Amino acid sequence: MLKVGIFTPYVRGETTLAAVQLADWLLRCGIEVTILAEGRIDSGIHLVWDNKVKRATRKTVYAWAYGCTHLCWFSANFAAVRAARLVAPDSPKRRTQNFFFPSWNGWGREQEAMVLLCQQTICLSQDMAYWIDKKYFQTAVIRTWVNLVSPASLLFPRVGRLDVTATRLLAVITKSVELDIGNQLFSVFDTLLDGHSGLHVTFLLEHSLPKDYRKQLANIKQKHEDRVTIVTGPPYYEYVQLARQHDWVYLASTRHTYGSILSTLMSSSVPIICHDVPPVRSYVANNFSGKLINCDLIESPGPVAVVELDDVSHTLDSLLISPDTVMRAIQTNMTIALQNKQRVFEQFIFSEFMK
Repeated sequence: MLKVGIFTPYVRGETTLAAVQLADWLLRCGIEVTILAEGRIDSGIHLVWDNKVKRATRKTVYAWAYGCTHLCWFSANFAAVRAARLVAPDSPKRRTQNFFFPSWNGWGREQEAMVLLCQQTICLSQDMAYWIDKKYFQTAVIRTWVNLVSPASLLFPRVGRLDVTATRLLAVITKSVELDIGNQLFSVFDTLLDGHSGLHVTFLLEHSLPKDYRKQLANIKQKHEDRVTIVTGPPYYEYVQLARQHDWVYLASTRHTYGSILSTLMSSSVPIICHDVPPVRSYVANNFSGKLINCDLIESPGPVAVVELDDVSHTLDSLLISPDTVMRAIQTNMTIALQNKQRVFEQFIFSEFMK
């Protein structure tokens, strides 16, 4: 019987979200899974895994790795790797496969060494695979890729607007907004609310923002009263439900560790607007299954969007006045794309873990 161990940080962030999505896919394919957390353990990530994850110590690494046919590493933790190999040896007779799942976050020598140490490097987007090939290894690394997608079943695809008299926009404000845009982004929403009397905006804040950001948001809420809602740090498993209470989702991220927040939101079938920074094109086909905002890119070390607020304002404004047929077409295309991506990901699980 196949048994897979996943080693990952278990705190709010795209790395953990990617790891639990992989875990859910493996379970869905009938594979036994355990997750071991690097460092502290947060809650509000997954309804089931929050109560099953254990913190990594030398003793728990032994118990976690023992009997595993595959070990999946979302962190380049060489102490844990060495401990795991004592009970899950890489030998011809009793071979445990080690898979590394790299991200763009904090890429350096440890990640390079991990790529060479593991039997397989699995990139959770085509963009990540090509980035590794071009920047570091070209064809020297054994790697494969698949675009990450949520395993959640879409039972009731969205069709049309929730309310013909209003437009509801969910703005997902991630940590990268502080790093790369700043609080001037909120002036865009203030202007949109002034210009569209039927617009309602919910700000989903991934984390508590600095004081000046909170003050600006409070002023916007006071000015527009019941047309503005602020939600701070909801559990990740509530993101889809929140998205489905809106007509459009604007994901304000300027950089992605894996793209796992995007893959989560895509399972809502609510049209998504996001900056054109890798790996979003693995999820959103512009004007077909969502809307991309043009931007320049820099590397730090992975791709980061250089955002022009005028482009954000123009894109959001044009969508808010677009006919209902535009939204309906995107919703239909999203549903088809999600089903196709899920079928491909399931086939990938079988090909990589059951060969």
